[in-house]
Amino acid sequence: MSNRLTILGVTVAVQKGEAVEHTHVAAAFDAVRSQDTARSVGRQIGQQLGDMLALHLQQGKDLAA
Repeated sequence: MSNRLTILGVTVAVQKGEAVEHTHVAAAFDAVRSQDTARSVGRQIGQQLGDMLALHLQQGKDLAA
């Protein structure tokens, strides 16, 4: 039997006036087959997304529209 993966990607768009900036995170996980695993994957993706948004702020980019 072949190994199966779940690949999730999340893109967040921040619009400031006419400009739109995107932050994207993606990760591969072992197959998600239970609610507990789905919650764990969601927390990990959320952490990565939070880190990416924090990096934008660190670089002086305002996330407010």
